[in-house]
Amino acid sequence: MSKPPVLHSTGGSRGATDKYPPGYLEALEDESKIAATDDRDGNILLSASDKAPFKIEIQLDYTRSSTWVRGLYLCWESGKELHGGGDLQMFCCGWPDCQKFFPASSIQGPMAFCPNCDRAQYVSQIDKKRSLMAKGPDVPIMSAHVIFSCPPKTLAPIIARRWFELSNLQTDLERKGGADIYLKFNKKNLQKGTFSGQKELLDEARTKKDLVIYPLQRIIEDTQSGTSLDKAVLGLLLA
Repeated sequence: MSKPPVLHSTGGSRGATDKYPPGYLEALEDESKIAATDDRDGNILLSASDKAPFKIEIQLDYTRSSTWVRGLYLCWESGKELHGGGDLQMFCCGWPDCQKFFPASSIQGPMAFCPNCDRAQYVSQIDKKRSLMAKGPDVPIMSAHVIFSCPPKTLAPIIARRWFELSNLQTDLERKGGADIYLKFNKKNLQKGTFSGQKELLDEARTKKDLVIYPLQRIIEDTQSGTSLDKAVLGLLLA
């Protein structure tokens, strides 16, 4: 019997999870012809000369194969750290029917406000517990990353969808969308450290890895030549 796909977000400091709603993965797999030059309405999004304001980072477990991949993915704003040049981590909406990434600037104290669905959520499990003690609203917790365990053909269209979501996300008037895709091959068991809360093991897994970069310019060039983005990502996962 084949293994069922697992894909969920890790929210707050204690690792609470929110699974994708029923039918979400199946719907993404049906979108087999995605081109980076067109959005869902056929509008031109980007040119090959644009600089990517975002990064999608995919970290694959050491058990990677052509039939099954495990690991996590997260998103960054490129060069947005206040000290200059550093990347600023983004966060995943905790509402199951959204789960899109939003910038750190959307965090206000113990709450974060997703610009994609215009709903509030807690920053951490501790913030949620404090609010519940004060009889606050029971809302979800934002996530730092999304953990996956599924076939590469299931993950590829999800990453492609994340790419389009970032392409349409306006963090300020001067920034255009689009993202570089970073693929990191971990030589340690990444999920073991994530699920067990062993920070040392997780830090070691994140540092001892090989890196492959699929830059925005190459994504645009490949899709303009007729390759769909999900197929391009699948080729990257299987390389």
